[in-house]
Amino acid sequence: MEGILEETTRENIDMSNYKLEAEALRDAVTDLQGQLEEAKETRDELEKVASEAKADMELLTARGDKKLNALRQNLLRSEGECQQLDALMAHVRAVIHMFLDSSGKDLTMLKRLHQRLNPDDQEDDA
Repeated sequence: MEGILEETTRENIDMSNYKLEAEALRDAVTDLQGQLEEAKETRDELEKVASEAKADMELLTARGDKKLNALRQNLLRSEGECQQLDALMAHVRAVIHMFLDSSGKDLTMLKRLHQRLNPDDQEDDA
């Protein structure tokens, strides 16, 4: 009987130790669950910030692309205007050379040049 009593006492002590370990484990699980919830909230906030940043980046990229396209169009237009000015300058040089070669007597080319440069000024040749 004494052996049964000792065995029961050991079992009760073991049971008490298991209960203490179980309580400690429950507390640890509760703490870990709290940390997990905090981590999920932080993740959700970071995903929201990342999503907003991505949307902002896409918007800025679209705006930048639009401005870049506008600048390219302006550059093409300016290049065309430069070509027109180069052609006009070549024409002016040619007319001046022709005028100088004619010893300043033939004003017809100068009048045509003037009309080309100033289409609004229509002079009467009469």
